[in-house]
Amino acid sequence: MMQYTIQRCLLISLTVLLFACSGGDEITDFVDAPDLRLSSIEILSGGTLYFGGNIVEEFDPEVAGPYSVELDDAATSISLSVSLGENDNVRLELIEVSNDEDVSDTVTAINAEESVPVEIEEGMNLVYLRVSSLSNAAVLNYSLFIERESSSAVLRDLLIDGDSALSVTTAIPLIDDAEPLSEFFPGTYDVRINSDKCGFFFIVDTESRFTEVRINSELKDWREPVFIPLQSSETKTIDIELTPQNQGASLTYTFNLSKDLVDTTEDIAADTRLSSLEFSGGRDVRPYICENGGNTLVSYRLNELALLSLTAAMAAGRDDAVLTLGVDDAKSDELDIDEVSAVVLTSGVEYTGSLFDNLNAGSNEFLLRVDSADGENSSLYAISVVVAETNEVYVSTASELQAALQSATSNTEIVVASGEYEGTASVSASGHDNAHFYVRADIDGTADEPFILRAESGEVVLIGGTESGSSVLLIEGDYWQIEGISISGARNGVVVDSANGVTLENIDVDSVSERGIVFQNGTTNSHILGGSIDRTGLNPRDGLGESYGEGIVIGIGDGESQNNSVREVVFGRNISNEHIELKEKSRDTSVQFNVFESDNTLLRSFENRSLISAGGSAEISYNEFEFDSISGGTDDIEQLINVSTTGNVSVAIFQNYFDLDNQAITAVNNDGAGTVTVADNQRRDSGTITVSDFVLASVTPVYQIQSILDSSQCLSVESIVANSETVENIVVENIVVAVDCNVSLLNQQWVFVHTEQGYVHIVQNTNEHNIKLYLTDILGVAVIGVREDLSLEDDVTFQNSSYSLQWQLEFSGGNVLFSNRLGPTVYIVENLESLGGTVEISPLPVRAGNRSESVTSEFKLIAL
Repeated sequence: MMQYTIQRCLLISLTVLLFACSGGDEITDFVDAPDLRLSSIEILSGGTLYFGGNIVEEFDPEVAGPYSVELDDAATSISLSVSLGENDNVRLELIEVSNDEDVSDTVTAINAEESVPVEIEEGMNLVYLRVSSLSNAAVLNYSLFIERESSSAVLRDLLIDGDSALSVTTAIPLIDDAEPLSEFFPGTYDVRINSDKCGFFFIVDTESRFTEVRINSELKDWREPVFIPLQSSETKTIDIELTPQNQGASLTYTFNLSKDLVDTTEDIAADTRLSSLEFSGGRDVRPYICENGGNTLVSYRLNELALLSLTAAMAAGRDDAVLTLGVDDAKSDELDIDEVSAVVLTSGVEYTGSLFDNLNAGSNEFLLRVDSADGENSSLYAISVVVAETNEVYVSTASELQAALQSATSNTEIVVASGEYEGTASVSASGHDNAHFYVRADIDGTADEPFILRAESGEVVLIGGTESGSSVLLIEGDYWQIEGISISGARNGVVVDSANGVTLENIDVDSVSERGIVFQNGTTNSHILGGSIDRTGLNPRDGLGESYGEGIVIGIGDGESQNNSVREVVFGRNISNEHIELKEKSRDTSVQFNVFESDNTLLRSFENRSLISAGGSAEISYNEFEFDSISGGTDDIEQLINVSTTGNVSVAIFQNYFDLDNQAITAVNNDGAGTVTVADNQRRDSGTITVSDFVLASVTPVYQIQSILDSSQCLSVESIVANSETVENIVVENIVVAVDCNVSLLNQQWVFVHTEQGYVHIVQNTNEHNIKLYLTDILGVAVIGVREDLSLEDDVTFQNSSYSLQWQLEFSGGNVLFSNRLGPTVYIVENLESLGGTVEISPLPVRAGNRSESVTSEFKLIAL
């Protein structure tokens, strides 16, 4: 058996032009191109062949994979056979890809129609069936992925604060008091930690990432950090139970943890560290972790009507320390307790006193000071108690989430703990036979108080386990905000049906059988903001008159879908049809600041594909289109944006960037009866922007930026007068101020110019676009000014301008916020109060500041 190392090459689609994996020349003469397609792949024993989640009933020679093999129970090997049909001038080889980088792949010559044994290791196995021409360099690889469940429950290491328990601490089996170990075996260990901390993080490192880990019976994620508080006088016992992926026999490791250090009487008298700080009545957002004191922040959240109590405790023997709770005196920059509010607590005793009687909606700030028994040391603990302005419902199981969606009442906020949630599509479970998670049409929020469904932290994945449910999440109610949720499975990811005012923010959709997100049956004023979409159309239905596989579809069904938007979404390379399809009944859709990635490596069943298909009125602007290896053909992209309107509607396409891999491809094609205009689009690669006939040149739109505090005020560039203690009437030119929208109209005209990566220059529409809004500092006050810079004709210099000139537009419903690239947390804000100090500026300039309750950072754009 000959073995050697190969270059790894995976072809997952077939064309008549084939290439050698290891650098062979392109075959340009079709007559010389051999037919390398297998006529069959058959698993004779040990498992079943799958493609796209379905058993392969009839092998398709045009599909090179990736296939998967589901092993039979307890199988450790498979036997397979391949057929070549009429092919006789080729070589067949089985390639078993090594999981070890230091070990070469195994290449074995095989014969057609013969049984070929393949040993399957634990974990993921990648196998290629390589068909090579004997007459030239043409090669085709069929790929098979085979996963064998791990049987390992071995503890590889216990990491304590990032260090190995084997190398840094002393791990000694209790049974024989041997020397420190080089590896762990099931049993009981003493581990002594040389640390002056009052606790530590540890991570259980298993041999297999699929091993189930339970710590003191509590299920943990693989390599999840766990905090253990530990005083010098304590010993903590930690039981680690490991169960292999194949649900074989579990192994248990027990660790008795203690410290090498022993506190002296002086150490105890000087100690200011809390051993615990616990609340009741709500839930921890940022729980207390025993540290060495020093302005530790603890955050807690409770519903409006909940009663709050607090219990703070010192370690044993430290009861002489003094614990004082109160509010910040706010008299200086230093944190200190207002003595009027001060309350002395007893260590370990629950406090429910008057400090918590009149909590305000939003954040309530407290300080807990610990003075050591010897009076020499002090530590402050900052406590933030957030009183929910919504009716919070916290869920951690799929059934709890389904019930919460069905029982939402006024001002509900559903917070979902991190994890995976596989829903059942049925009236009894989700409330709907065709949705795994469902919001009924009669469960409506309002514009002022929308219902909220959001991830608490980490990753939350909603899964449609079967395709019988048409969607993972179906929303029929108005004014819902869905935030930070991942979606996978079922036919469609998210379907918004006949709803108004729905926002999908930072939603990731991946691996769905048909469409990613659908707005249908007159859904209006709804927005997709942030997130990503990839791997759609994995198993589309055929013969129903639709091309299933789009990333986003808007305007299906009855009624017009008006005033919707798609912004800041990343579209991956594995979307099998249009990334966005706007049907004829879509109206005034905004498609802005998105990234569209695509190539021609997928085997797609849709011809003459576009990345965006617009059948209704739309604005497509400030997007980035990125492509690789576009070579034409029936399965490739015919044009980037195709407009196919049937009525008298308009589509404006401006300020987009295109990178077409130096290929000639039409950027915009007008294939309909509407008006299509283009302006200021650019290519980053070589070539020009190509458009079809009946596409008109235009200009980038001009806007007024209107104040939300006072709708009669708009941002303008003006000269202002400033007075200080020593100088009067200082004239400061080119400052951005809010003035009457009907005055100085010329100075209120703004254009947004794309600078790539989702940022823009905010440019005044005068002087050939060479005055741009930027972050500056004038007279000691942070304000927004304007800067004369090079004109748009000098593209290179313009794009490389200072970050202080670049802004990100963040959308909030119909309003917009401007975040500066130099400091992403710095926004253009309005503050009608005095700027402070001795400087007087009138009218007050617009300022730069952090977004907060004390300032207004939202504006409205008025098209001129």
